[in-house]
Amino acid sequence: MRVDRRIALEAIAVGLVGAVLAAVGLGPAALVIAGAVAACAWLARQGLFRFALGLVVITTLGAASSVELWASASTYGRLVALGLLAIAVLREPTASDAPTASQRWVLGALVAIAATATATTLWSIDVSTTLEQVVLLWTMIVIAGVASRRRWRTVDVVVGDVRVMVAVIAVVLLAGLAGHALGVVPLPYGGRFQGLMANPNMAAQVGTLAIFLALAVLRRRRSWSALACIAASGATILLSESRTAIVAVVIGVVWMAVLAGARGLVAVVGLGIAGLCAATLLGPSPLQLALGRFGEVTAGDGLSGRSFIWAAGLDAVGDRMHGWGWGTSDLVLAGAYRAGATRELALTFHNSLLQVAVEGGVLAAVLLLVAYAGIVVPMLRTRRSSVAAALSGLAVAGIVAQMSESGVFGTGQVFPYLFWFGVCALLGLHAAGRGDAGGVGLPADGAARMVAR
Repeated sequence: MRVDRRIALEAIAVGLVGAVLAAVGLGPAALVIAGAVAACAWLARQGLFRFALGLVVITTLGAASSVELWASASTYGRLVALGLLAIAVLREPTASDAPTASQRWVLGALVAIAATATATTLWSIDVSTTLEQVVLLWTMIVIAGVASRRRWRTVDVVVGDVRVMVAVIAVVLLAGLAGHALGVVPLPYGGRFQGLMANPNMAAQVGTLAIFLALAVLRRRRSWSALACIAASGATILLSESRTAIVAVVIGVVWMAVLAGARGLVAVVGLGIAGLCAATLLGPSPLQLALGRFGEVTAGDGLSGRSFIWAAGLDAVGDRMHGWGWGTSDLVLAGAYRAGATRELALTFHNSLLQVAVEGGVLAAVLLLVAYAGIVVPMLRTRRSSVAAALSGLAVAGIVAQMSESGVFGTGQVFPYLFWFGVCALLGLHAAGRGDAGGVGLPADGAARMVAR
């Protein structure tokens, strides 16, 4: 097998960088820096958009990481990466066709949410935080919306972009699992695994969406990185013992099985039975530990204190129907904790719809429901074996996960970028395949291949 000369030179350069850094006493940090150099070298060969996309995933993962060096570098690094990605997507050729009804519905709702969030700066309880979060929200929505219209119109382009995200996530999750196996990753949350992320639920959320992104890649091509990503994501979810992630993945997979028809449903049921039997026969296992958390009473209820947090959120919405200011949930919850309304000090409301209502008001929450509703048509009109079917599974799993988490617009971490980029890629494929609303066209993948020809 012939080795590309550039790859060989890059590998030698990375090795030299690692050796020099180790020689000057940086120790393990040398591996991190050398790995970053290798990642940038690989991403640089993918083109400007994919290079910037990879950097966005790396830095948004890092911003929610427990690794101090990575988190510090990502604080401002993600701003640079997002700016670069925005420039890259705006350089894409303008679409010549009209947006579909689904695109107008979803993207219009997202723009309206951003406008509503902007308005909350007038009465926010923390204006500086709201302004910062609003800028990030607008940036994410512009990137996702423009990419849906201009770039994500063919299956090959979508899969190529998704493959970059999958590769980065696979490396990060595998590194966390390796650190766990070596005993160098701390377990501060009652022994629950969190990998390199800030907490177990964050790690599980990443794994949830990564599974469906990897499935999208595998629908089009063989990919070791996609297989590794699925394996690492599954292990991360089980070791993190996240009930939300388990339920979300199961429902997302069942949705894909429904699209696949009777054969898919039979396969899912068979796999489920086999997995439960294996877990029972093998004795204590990560699956049994994770399932054992269902019904477990902690922080005063069977939902890790969420019922008290949700009650406090509903009270906050009732007090200010127009919202407390975008990005101010931690302050609202701090007040609820001091008043004795919650058992523990929380940073989020553990429900995206409720958090949006608290921060942006009832109007913003209604607009989020409108955006969710707009995804339904592309989800239903996907061929069972298509890339779009995997992306529709991502949409289902992501929405389910947000019933007890608050990451749908949490632009300080990776979840909203993976979710909305996946959703907007689905919208783009649907637009390429079906034209405008009500048209009877080819399935998304078939039409996209025709466009590619």
